[in-house]
Amino acid sequence: MPVLFSVIIPFRNAEQTLSRCLEGLNDQTWRGAENILVNNGSTDNSAAIAREFRARRPNLNLRLIEERKPGAAAARNAGAREAQAPWLVFTDADCVPAPDWLADLARETEAPAEIGALAGCVRTAPAQGTIGRFLGLYTLPANPKDEIVSAIELGGRGGFPTANLAVRKSLFDQLGGFNETLRLYGEDTDLCRRIYESGCAIKALTNAVIHHIHRESFAAMTRQARGFGRAHAWALRQTPIGTLVAQAPGLHWRGKAPAPVRCWLDLNPADKKMALTLLPALLWPPLWALPAVYFCYLALTTARRMRARGQALKLADPLLMPALLLAKSAAMTWGRWSGSVENKVFCL
Repeated sequence: MPVLFSVIIPFRNAEQTLSRCLEGLNDQTWRGAENILVNNGSTDNSAAIAREFRARRPNLNLRLIEERKPGAAAARNAGAREAQAPWLVFTDADCVPAPDWLADLARETEAPAEIGALAGCVRTAPAQGTIGRFLGLYTLPANPKDEIVSAIELGGRGGFPTANLAVRKSLFDQLGGFNETLRLYGEDTDLCRRIYESGCAIKALTNAVIHHIHRESFAAMTRQARGFGRAHAWALRQTPIGTLVAQAPGLHWRGKAPAPVRCWLDLNPADKKMALTLLPALLWPPLWALPAVYFCYLALTTARRMRARGQALKLADPLLMPALLLAKSAAMTWGRWSGSVENKVFCL
């Protein structure tokens, strides 16, 4: 079978998840792939795990390379330079591919040339810890439908994660790969933006599934949320001067600002709504019931979401899950504020 895909997986200190990722690669029903692991300065046993796995699975086309420049973007670019296949498939060391992942992608590779990339579906790996279960509800949502996307929409569709993204190598090389100045977050959305600007589109898929293993610590959760917020501010910086985006429940409006600024006001996150319930309470004490009512609302909606996904509701979840949602939203707001200062925009 000819090599159709170069699967590129960067890793740094991923000893907790890398073995599960590699087992997923080994279990693929589609064998027309080379697999390139890129060690990005690990100080744990990740590299040893990769070498040992390669020795135990000699029939799996698996290479291990090193990239000293820090950052997932640099590591992915290093893997792309080594790749020989016409399609580059990116995923991460905390992702476990379903057995038909590559087979599902292979069925889409005969798409017209204007389809420059394929965005597979990201689902949540089973988690036991409270943080992991929470993030499975509110982070990296699955693609809701098969569709062809041709533009980035701030606060909406169009930016697909490198947890599950296949790109034509010729297009990737033409675009210059990932932006290595974006060290932590945003390089995937930036690549999608440049794919659209080149005249190509991305096809989102509801199959080609990988299962993402979410973080299990509060510090890691808030650090990720801050990174996402900073990436939002950077994405706003890439829009024309005068961009004005306003979002609220039932509203997504984009227009022209009356001043030479870039502004994105998003009132959908939970921390903003909680702040709006606190303002009248400060003016009239009996209205302190409003924040309590909103917290109860968050508990009910989270419970419904958990039941819809087949998750058992534990005793403390009605208190913990809404609190985590507020903390995650606040961390993202913090990231948007700090990113606004860095990028000279107003992103809230």
